[in-house]
Amino acid sequence: MSSRSEIMVQRTIYQVAIVSLLSALIWVMIGIYRASLTATEIGVDKELLSPIVPTIDQKVVKQLEGRVNVTIDEKENHELAT
Repeated sequence: MSSRSEIMVQRTIYQVAIVSLLSALIWVMIGIYRASLTATEIGVDKELLSPIVPTIDQKVVKQLEGRVNVTIDEKENHELAT
C-alpha cells in the first residue's frame, strides 16, 4: 500500500511542477507582450544632449606640463627622510 501512495505523491508533485512551470512561462510571455505594446518616454537633460565642444583647455595642459615626475629612488629617499 505504501508504494501506491508514494506513486500518487510523486505524480502529484510532478503535476504541480508542470502547472507552476506553465504558469511562469505564461506570466513571462504576457509581460513581454505588454512591454512591447507600451512605449516608454525617457527624459534626458537637454545639457547632456548638446554636442561636445572639441576645444582643449590650455590652462590644464600647462598644469600637466608643469608636473614633476618622481622616480622610485626619490620616493624611497623621501620616505626615509620623514
